[in-house]
Order: sequence, then C-alpha cells, then structure tokens
Amino acid sequence: MTRRQALPPRAAEWLLEWALPLAEGREIAEDLRELFAHRLQERGARATRLWYWKQVAIFVYRAGLFRRETGLEAESLRADVAYALRSLRRAPGFTAVAVVTQRVRKLRAAVRVGKACRWQFTRPLIRD
Repeated sequence: MTRRQALPPRAAEWLLEWALPLAEGREIAEDLRELFAHRLQERGARATRLWYWKQVAIFVYRAGLFRRETGLEAESLRADVAYALRSLRRAPGFTAVAVVTQRVRKLRAAVRVGKACRWQFTRPLIRD
C-alpha cells in the first residue's frame, strides 16, 4: 500500500473543511481520519476511500440543508450588503478616497508589469 492510499483523499478533506464551520469541520475531519485509518486495515484502500467520499458527501449535503433551512447564507449576505450601503452613505468622502487609492494601486501594478515585460522581451537574447 502506498502512502497516498493510506491517507484520506485530499480533495474530500478540503471539501469537508470548506463546507462546515471551522471548529466543527476540524473535529469531524479528525474523527473521519481516525475511522479511515481503522477501516483501511479492515477493508482495503479502495473501499475505504469510497466510504470516505460518501461520508463527506453526507456531511456537505446536511450542512447545505441546515444553511438553507436557517437562512444563514441569505441573511448574512443581506446584512453585509446593507452594512456596506450604510457605510457608503455615512462616509462618501472616505469611500471616494478608498476607491481612488485602489485604482491608483492597480494602475501602478499594471505599469510595473508592463515595464518588466518590456525589459525582459526587448533585451538581447544572446550576448556577445
């Protein structure tokens, strides 16, 4: 058995940590890793990896249902947008300065990249 087969699928672990809240995601991932190691000895790598993906799919599905039922996703997005709009109305000068600053930074970065590319591609390739 290779080292890669002895570990749970990385993509499944990433999906699990992404879908679940931070604290619960870590706890569940650790528990599933322990069960993975135990099942690996009993049933083999292929069956255990398939089982792991199934468990991750169940947790991700349930986390999505919970968010939809409680309205957490929509509520937090609505609250964020409302807060941003209130902040824009309260401090329009600050908003203008922040936007201009970001635009200038992006412009400066683009100019630097352009200069670097021009320098790299216009210098002689072969030096005598």
